[in-house]
Amino acid sequence: MRLIVGGCVYRSMVHVGHAASVATLCSLSVPFGANVRLHYRHTSNLPQGRALWLRECLAMKADYAITLDSDTEFLASVLLKELDDTKNIPWAIGIAPVVRKRGEGIALNIYSGQGEAISPPTCGGGRPPLWAGGFGLAVFNLSWFANHWPLPYPEPFGDREEWISQGEDIQFCRSVVSRNGRIIPLWVPTAHYDGANDMIIGGRLSYSGGRMTALVSEVAE
Repeated sequence: MRLIVGGCVYRSMVHVGHAASVATLCSLSVPFGANVRLHYRHTSNLPQGRALWLRECLAMKADYAITLDSDTEFLASVLLKELDDTKNIPWAIGIAPVVRKRGEGIALNIYSGQGEAISPPTCGGGRPPLWAGGFGLAVFNLSWFANHWPLPYPEPFGDREEWISQGEDIQFCRSVVSRNGRIIPLWVPTAHYDGANDMIIGGRLSYSGGRMTALVSEVAE
């Protein structure tokens, strides 16, 4: 299994938790028979930058490209297991749930076919097809893109207001679905840093020196 991990970053900077997750992924990859390469692209233009990053990943001849927001971290062991568990399922993009915003309850960034946010408890931890999702932690199946969309770029759906309000990652997903690509959830514990208030889905945080030092998995069976 050949992996590329990275994505778009501004001023080539990432949170220390992001860096720790990537380092852990590299150290755990050998028992899973995986080879990991790092590839980041400096940009402040996400629609263009992510498309160019993905095209560069396609040229690197890997199996999967993992994009991770600079302020997000994840449990690497679970991500590797999820990729192994889904290797025989045809899919284009796998998306892990990441907190989208604050408010009453928890708002996630993955959406069902009805456009409703879902979480492991709402679907029993299965693999329902997704309508779209945000790319805080997303995995691109490069064989699907090579065969079905070798020059990816997010295409606008709906009017200008809808395009702006949804964001480039949602529009990118809609472009994939329009090409009969399947988007699935990957139940990976993640943490999203939100200023002074750190947020977590699927696990618990413990702190030392102001950063996450432990992430305890609570992924649904």
